[in-house]
Amino acid sequence: YVESILSVMGSCGMYDAAGEWIYHVGMPAKSGVAGGIAAVLPGQLGIGVFSPRLDARGNSVRGIAVCRELSHRFELHMFKIPRVARTSVRRVIHPDQNGSNRLRTEAESRLLKAEGHRIALVELQGELLFSGAESVIRAVMGVIVESPHLVLDFRHVLRMDLVAARLLGRLILSLLRDDYPVIMAGTRHLPIVESVFRKEIPDEARGRIQWVQESDDALEMAENRLLGELCADRASDERVALAACELVAGAAEEDLSVLNQVLRAATLAPGTVLIQSGDEAGGLYFLLRGKVSAFVADGQGGEMRVSTFSPGMAFGEMSLIDRSPRSAKVVSDSEVEVAKLETADFDALEASCPRLYALVLRNLARLLSGRLRKANIGRSVLAR
Repeated sequence: YVESILSVMGSCGMYDAAGEWIYHVGMPAKSGVAGGIAAVLPGQLGIGVFSPRLDARGNSVRGIAVCRELSHRFELHMFKIPRVARTSVRRVIHPDQNGSNRLRTEAESRLLKAEGHRIALVELQGELLFSGAESVIRAVMGVIVESPHLVLDFRHVLRMDLVAARLLGRLILSLLRDDYPVIMAGTRHLPIVESVFRKEIPDEARGRIQWVQESDDALEMAENRLLGELCADRASDERVALAACELVAGAAEEDLSVLNQVLRAATLAPGTVLIQSGDEAGGLYFLLRGKVSAFVADGQGGEMRVSTFSPGMAFGEMSLIDRSPRSAKVVSDSEVEVAKLETADFDALEASCPRLYALVLRNLARLLSGRLRKANIGRSVLAR
């Protein structure tokens, strides 16, 4: 009954002064001849005032003055739209500017730099109602031609009503009919999305939607799909040779032979913890097959993925520089083959094979510089 009651209060709750009241105060209200006024700003607050002296229209004189003052001072007029409601699109991310936390080979990174504009991660925010859904649709239609790989991120959406969910469902259906791949991220706290999509989108089309909770996972998924289209996606179950690892790129064959003599090879099952946060530094790992991911505490009792490594990459390399305790946990996502270089063995290379020692440090500096640049770009994109 709320809508009906507020409609009556707004139209005649203040007797013959209803029009003047809604103009100056802007809140549905009901007055009584005993001197009371009850005013409501829908969804935000209520005001109760009592002062018996009435004006010629039967309303409290001081009550009207108080409500008008509160409305002006705190901008409570219901027709004053807050600035935060002007857009439901938080930002749009393209991997050529700021990609996922998946660490890529140089070849894949170059392709994503050149072709990453074909992916658009659209972050939504606030309360999605009719007008918000309309702005989302305009934003999506504005990027979809140049960025046909779409990720919609709902993590920052506080609430969505039925109308907005239906409009978005029809948008997604039209994209699927035009063969645009769609990934939905972070909808777990919005059950209305899947509920409405089951009604609005036929089973065959809905089965082509990919649902992911974390936006970074969704962005990585879109990157993998694009790289697959470009025939450049390296399968993580394909083994690479040590010579193909980034950290020893450019090493002479005789130097690699020296390195092979001190490496400790291992094959590990999925879910194996290779590095635990807080452990003492203990060398680096060359990843020859499979995938591993690094996690840090998220401050809320859980963990957050910060990067995923592909074959040919190295992890745990910071221990070679600062010898500090491990700052992240590294877990195998699949069966992996690794080759570990202990810190003491690396230090010994300075004397036994100084050319390789210098090469590893030079490549390490280059890789860390690239990661820092990527992080800085990510922060600048977020600031914009």
